[in-house]
Amino acid sequence: MEHYTICPMTAATAPAAAALERRALPGEPWSDAAFLAEAANPRARYRVALSPDGEVLGVAGMQGVLGEYSVTTLAVAPEARRKGLGRALMQALIAVCREESALFLTLEVRASNAAAIALYRSLGFAAEGRRPNFYQDPREDALLLTLRFSPAPETEKS
Repeated sequence: MEHYTICPMTAATAPAAAALERRALPGEPWSDAAFLAEAANPRARYRVALSPDGEVLGVAGMQGVLGEYSVTTLAVAPEARRKGLGRALMQALIAVCREESALFLTLEVRASNAAAIALYRSLGFAAEGRRPNFYQDPREDALLLTLRFSPAPETEKS
């Protein structure tokens, strides 16, 4: 992909991230207000990919509590797909998980989304379950995929 910068989502970039998600993903996308709330949520970690002119090309987000993180969205502009941007955004979330000593990162993905499933598996995610009829528009099962992080080795006590 040509040049882009991955940075934390802010209140300034949240409406563009919401608009991108509406354009890029089927189903029931989140509203501008929901993205603004996530930008202010202390448990949320969102990253956006910005073009050199400041256009939001992609967004990825997760929420975490007590070391358990769950991906809430990954969306890439249709014209920016298949260029490594989704991978870069997921790697940014994984880096945050490592920095914050996460136990695991989990997500749901449409069972028919072979490209996304291949991406997640290449990043180390493994299948851990299925949610029948999880998605509504169109109705479809979700696969549950999880990336588990090794706990940091404990230091020896003298």
